[in-house]
Amino acid sequence: MEQRAIEPNGYLSPHFVIPATKHILSEKSVLGILVEKVNRGGLPQLAGIGIFQECRASKHFPLPHLTAFSSRHSLLSGLLVDRDSAEYVVRHIFDQICRFNNKWHGLVFHDQPNEGELTIIEKEVTKDIGIKWGNFREWNRPVLCLKALKEGTSPVLGKSMKKSIHHSMRRLKEMGQVDWRILYKEKLTETALNRFMFLENLGWKGKEHTSLLSNYTDKNFFLEMMGNFSKSERAFITELTLDERPISSTVNFTSGGAGFAFKIGWDPLYAKFSPGTLNEASWLESNDPFICDLNFVDSGSSDDSSYLSKLWNQKRAMRSGVYAISGAGKFVLPVISFAAKAKNNFRNDKKQHKNLHS
Repeated sequence: MEQRAIEPNGYLSPHFVIPATKHILSEKSVLGILVEKVNRGGLPQLAGIGIFQECRASKHFPLPHLTAFSSRHSLLSGLLVDRDSAEYVVRHIFDQICRFNNKWHGLVFHDQPNEGELTIIEKEVTKDIGIKWGNFREWNRPVLCLKALKEGTSPVLGKSMKKSIHHSMRRLKEMGQVDWRILYKEKLTETALNRFMFLENLGWKGKEHTSLLSNYTDKNFFLEMMGNFSKSERAFITELTLDERPISSTVNFTSGGAGFAFKIGWDPLYAKFSPGTLNEASWLESNDPFICDLNFVDSGSSDDSSYLSKLWNQKRAMRSGVYAISGAGKFVLPVISFAAKAKNNFRNDKKQHKNLHS
């Protein structure tokens, strides 16, 4: 199903969903709507799936509702849909949800693409069946198209960014031997995953107790999830090393020809050299076929101002919001939209004020 998806999404892979449900969402109600089609041999074949969580009234929606599958480690939501049956699958999923409009009054999506074929189909279907959308916010997420970079069909880093990266790398090399490597298949070991968790825990996430090592359920989820992707040869780690010792590490996985940058960790002892940026920038110069053959890599960024915006050359439009399903849901939708707009204006004003005084 993942390989046939019209919109690749590793966060909806069973490799991710099952460990997340097991370790993180065990106390929450998770349900799925599966859509099948009959293939040429007359046998049923999975054509799409929507995974949702039942939610009570919340700050996002003041009535009982569904939320498209999203754990605290999910960076992309949506539906997993066969490219050859997309309109049929999307319509069937929304029709099924609407049949329960006395139970659920809305359907919330966090971190959902706001462009592409699936988005167009979803907007057409929901408009046709009378479901109304209310925005929480919109932003642009950095993505990396290594294939386009190698073919010379996509712009590369600007002169100032190149100069800054080369300067930091030159200074770092004055301290010892600097190397960059990518680990996958048999080279992606639990030792490499432990090295990543160690680095992530050294930084601000460790201090704020939000690192993977700060919570045993997060650690167990991470090891099982990455182990699942690794067994199917769909996971990779990149490491920037100084005298063979990793000072920055990223963990990533793939689905349907797309890559997903999951997390990054670095040693704050070398913060002045920006080791995380140097690690990410090294992707641009890599000739490794494992990543060069990917159609794109999703950064997972939840903010336009992500540091990857200066490194990764392309953007994809994103949105978070809610579909109002019932009459009561549609009644409260204007209030939700107004509150979201006010919140976004406040966030933008705060960001501009910070930029003016930085």
